[in-house]
Amino acid sequence: MVSLAGRKAMSQIDTIKVLHSDLARRDKMHGHTIDKMWRSFDNKTRASCMTAGARNGEVLRHSEDQSMGTVCYSIPEWNIQELANSGPDFMLDMLKHRATTTLFEQYAQGVNGRLGDHGLICKFVRERQVMSKLAYKDEYTFFTDDEKYGNSVKFTEGHQDECLAAFAMPIEHGICVPRSIGEMILSRQFFILQCLIVLIDDILDQGSTTRLNRDPPKAAGTTPYLKAVNSPLAIVPHTKQNIQLVLPDLIATARDQKAALDEFLGLLSTEPEVLTNAVNIYFYSQLELIIDEKGRRCPVYTDSYVSGAFFEVLHNAIKRAAIWDYLGRLLKVLDRPDIDKLYRPILLQEISNICHLEYSRALAFVKRNVATAMGDKSFKRLSSVYEKDGSPRVNCKGDPDQHFRTNAQLCYILHLCEAQSDMSKAFHWLKKLTDLHNAHPEEREKLEGREAHSLCDLAVIIMLIQDLSSVTSIPAPSKKMGQTFVTRSQDLDAELNKLKTQVDLQDFAVPLDNLLEPGMAEGALKCLDEFVVDKAGTKMGFLYQDLVEDCLTDLEKQLEQAKAKAKAQKEKTKWVPLPIPAPQAPEKRVEERKKKEKTRPSQSSEYEMIALSVLELSLADEDRPAPSARRFRVSASTAEVFSKLFSKASSRGTVPWVAFEAAMAEVGFSVVPKYGSVYTFDPAASLGLMQSLTVHRPHMSKLEGHLIPVFAQRLKRVIVSMEQTATTREEKTETAKRPIKDRLRAIWVFKFGMRLLSAVFCIAIIGVGGSLAATHWANYLPFAILAPPIFVTLVWDVIDGLCLLASAGHKGLHPGFSVGFDLVIWMALTVAAIILWLLGFSVDFYSTIDMDKFYAYANDSNASTAELYALLQGLVDKGLAILVLSAILIIFHFAIFVTACVQTNTLNLQKAPRLGYERLVHQQQGSRFHLIMLHRRHSRSQVNCHRCVYDDLDEIASFKDGN
Repeated sequence: MVSLAGRKAMSQIDTIKVLHSDLARRDKMHGHTIDKMWRSFDNKTRASCMTAGARNGEVLRHSEDQSMGTVCYSIPEWNIQELANSGPDFMLDMLKHRATTTLFEQYAQGVNGRLGDHGLICKFVRERQVMSKLAYKDEYTFFTDDEKYGNSVKFTEGHQDECLAAFAMPIEHGICVPRSIGEMILSRQFFILQCLIVLIDDILDQGSTTRLNRDPPKAAGTTPYLKAVNSPLAIVPHTKQNIQLVLPDLIATARDQKAALDEFLGLLSTEPEVLTNAVNIYFYSQLELIIDEKGRRCPVYTDSYVSGAFFEVLHNAIKRAAIWDYLGRLLKVLDRPDIDKLYRPILLQEISNICHLEYSRALAFVKRNVATAMGDKSFKRLSSVYEKDGSPRVNCKGDPDQHFRTNAQLCYILHLCEAQSDMSKAFHWLKKLTDLHNAHPEEREKLEGREAHSLCDLAVIIMLIQDLSSVTSIPAPSKKMGQTFVTRSQDLDAELNKLKTQVDLQDFAVPLDNLLEPGMAEGALKCLDEFVVDKAGTKMGFLYQDLVEDCLTDLEKQLEQAKAKAKAQKEKTKWVPLPIPAPQAPEKRVEERKKKEKTRPSQSSEYEMIALSVLELSLADEDRPAPSARRFRVSASTAEVFSKLFSKASSRGTVPWVAFEAAMAEVGFSVVPKYGSVYTFDPAASLGLMQSLTVHRPHMSKLEGHLIPVFAQRLKRVIVSMEQTATTREEKTETAKRPIKDRLRAIWVFKFGMRLLSAVFCIAIIGVGGSLAATHWANYLPFAILAPPIFVTLVWDVIDGLCLLASAGHKGLHPGFSVGFDLVIWMALTVAAIILWLLGFSVDFYSTIDMDKFYAYANDSNASTAELYALLQGLVDKGLAILVLSAILIIFHFAIFVTACVQTNTLNLQKAPRLGYERLVHQQQGSRFHLIMLHRRHSRSQVNCHRCVYDDLDEIASFKDGN
């Protein structure tokens, strides 16, 4: 008997066990949420969740549906009728059964007492004669409740009878079955677990209130992806026939590329949508999904590989930013006028090697994206061969020219992938691809977004190398010289690749779109940072920042050695090179990093995975001036474009490329198509901006999804204030010409409120004054002085208030009445209050105890008894209350008077222009026809105020027939 462990069946068993673990984890994390969402869905929504994750959207209609072939004999219960149309319970019971029981228990018994996987498959074999496509002679599969579940054995030839006799009891109890049946059982378990996992993801997408409504990737190469629209060049090379390039031009190219990569790294940290899309693409384009020479794919689509994909997205983004930063700094040093002649060859060799490193990286991503998308049948993976970074080696399959007649674009891309380190060939095939896209633009649209973007990245470095060769004599890449950055970068890659397999971010990133939920992306980034600090001694950004700084320092040391060597040769003395330091042990290196981490300044790394502000991202280069803030008056369509770009909402809609071009043109940028799909937006001189915006037109010519924040970030780097200051002409017109009814409503509410309060205060004054006059120490002075203006005020308040309520549109009386009446009222009240304050009031009090007569004034607190003093003080307080109420009443009517004056003046101004306007036209034209035409034109300006500009009086006066 021979064990078959390690063959394809064993690989399938491992995958089933991992899928079972993934399902159990999902149920533990999201089980309650899934239960709630699934019960809240109607039948149609449940069916859409099932079809969303199915291949081509096909699902069995019922258990007997044979439209999908033998699927009904493998997973018959996975059908619309039972899972979607028969209520929520059966699917939830199935999920709980598959997630909480062992594989052996599922093998033996099904959900709700149904047949288990073994019984169901045996039933179909017995009743429907369903058989496996492959014949397994003398091979049996064991299904035991231990680690050997699903293992297969093959009986030794000539000993079949003895083996059968030995396994008679397991066969009788059904735990040992012919391998042909065992394979069908394993396939059933594989498919049912995979379907449930995909269904959970689709339920969470459907029921989430925070995620974007977008289709998740279903297979490798199906999700469009542009990591960032950040290339200063396109996927098509350019020719500079009449332009003599200089080194500062190349420095600017490297600086722009580095700034764009910094922006993308910032977006990964601040925009969950961008991060989620990047991880999705990386996860579903893993090279292990490419078929190897034996026709196999590695099962790298389980949850255990999500953390590695997340790690690689951030690692690759930081690495690219570091490479372009280092390259740009080397070019700056090379451009110094006082550069040492011994330093120049050292720098040129280092630049050559770093360019080749970036070229190799970009070419690898072209292979990765094309091999998992358009060219999935044109590449093969070598199962036992790996690159230096640990990734599987992928080669083109067959002759690329065989595709020339059927798919010329694929032919050229395959040739490009075979160019390896031959820059002349790479440039040749890139030029061929350019010519094809120029002659047939529709060919480019056949590329997926990620394919187009990776080709663009490759073109950037190819064109930079070509331009650099035209500026200076650059040496060929060397494996012995100028390896300062390359060697250290590869060592750091190897160190981080070991960590990639250890990090666990499944609590945040499983399922993948869970990163869109609030706090999940931030939590995953924080967890990754803490993990890297613990394992590597510092954050990933600092690892690459230190790498760049150490390499620049090492280049200075190389210059000193070159000077020492030249001096020794001149003086004919022996030159002894500095000893090469021995490599540090990993533990000691990590310990030194941790010590250095404690002494670092508080500011973050240049490649930090944190939320960077707009200014930090856009003004990182010290030579770049900060743009000044200004306001832009734009049309409604342009305002809509910018509002979508700068919106903070999770769903921002779609912006067509044509609309984006028009919006940029309206705010003062000239749109210059450069080459292929690259466009430069040059600011007008009046904008006062020194920097232009060069972007790559997105795939399918529209901005949507994660591209919205990417473009917004690019715009912020050019115009920092655009987000806050863009306004529409409609908004300005609406403010200047608010409808009269809106203004009148505010006025009448104010006036009515003031009238109501005035009437209340009048009644209060009458009551307090009457209480003083009604005592047997009667003092009629306050009442006599205030009564006339108070009664007039009360009557006027009632009349004007009633008119405000009863009139059409609550216009009330003409504001001129308020100007007259309220002027008289507040002046009369003022005079009465002053007189009352000056004269005071008297009280004659006859004591019932000693019959003495006393005379007191309001400001005299002298009294012979405590009782008398208390009575007098009460009368004084009432007098003061009358004065305070009168003062408030004066303020009310003065406010009404001022409001009425303003309103009257506004009405007068509205009348005057109209009379002058008509009079002017009649004087200049003397024709009623012109007046009618001018009124029509004026009406059109009111309706289409964003299209027409109001004519001034000179233009109106010069209005002529036929205009």
